[in-house]
Amino acid sequence: MEQLWWEWSSQLDTVHDFCLMYYVELGSMLTLFLRTLHDSALKEMHINMLMRYQALSRCLDYYENILTPKHQTLSKNIVLSIKGTNQNLLSIYEKIQPQSANSTSVEIFKGPGTSVNAEKKDGL
Repeated sequence: MEQLWWEWSSQLDTVHDFCLMYYVELGSMLTLFLRTLHDSALKEMHINMLMRYQALSRCLDYYENILTPKHQTLSKNIVLSIKGTNQNLLSIYEKIQPQSANSTSVEIFKGPGTSVNAEKKDGL
């Protein structure tokens, strides 16, 4: 995993979209690695540990301060984005999350990023 942190920290902006797609998995890996590091940290000298894991520190900062707010914003609008572009992908989502998909199915899309509730459509 250390190789992953080193590679990721050396090209943070280049892999931004990839990191957003795999946000949950990256978070799990960071958490797992931090637990492992916490258990082994007492065996190492403090300065050596900090020098060795500066790439991890950059990745954690990036994950918490850049990816997390962006992911939260995207997660609010993701169903609308997919629904406006690819019905096949949305039908797979409806099988996984039937309540969420049904609650958004009353919306009609007039163009990218715009929607109108079905009740309002009758009045237009």
